[in-house]
Amino acid sequence: MRRVLYVALAALGLAPSAYASSSIDLKLNDNMAEVTYATAADGLGFQDGDVGVGLLFNDDSDIAAHASLQSFGRMDDYVSFAVGLKGYAIRVDEPSENVASFAIGGGVGYTIPNTPVTASLSGFIAPNILTFGDASRVREWSARVQAQLLPNAAVFVGWRELSLRLDEGGTYKLDDEFHVGLRLGF
Repeated sequence: MRRVLYVALAALGLAPSAYASSSIDLKLNDNMAEVTYATAADGLGFQDGDVGVGLLFNDDSDIAAHASLQSFGRMDDYVSFAVGLKGYAIRVDEPSENVASFAIGGGVGYTIPNTPVTASLSGFIAPNILTFGDASRVREWSARVQAQLLPNAAVFVGWRELSLRLDEGGTYKLDDEFHVGLRLGF
């Protein structure tokens, strides 16, 4: 497992940084670690959005790689929203399952006036028609409170559920816990 994390971090270090507004996001809890690299999608002709790639692994030896494309907007100075697409490639160790899916989703955030604190909710769902392999659905829900401590650094605490509906029946959760994290921008 550690080898996978080292490879992912090395790949993120080699990722193109020609776009402005790039970030690395690290989420951790006792049973899961995830690293995500995101960069502005302006170079792809997609303004006010980003493209990202990430890797999650847990202590059950499950691995989930993901890629996303999201568009962002603001309703006012305090309320923001996002909509987008997310692709997953997931290997569940026990039971041995392989899943690929394409999800749609979005989120909303609220920045508390006169503070560096933002609370946000987001979700992605890949229905049966867009889920392939040993599952019939992938869902990801999350809630997060983030504090922007420095112009290029934020810390956060959050909760996320990333789950699969297995073809064999039942639901398998890759993550269903609180986490802490750090976002570094460059």
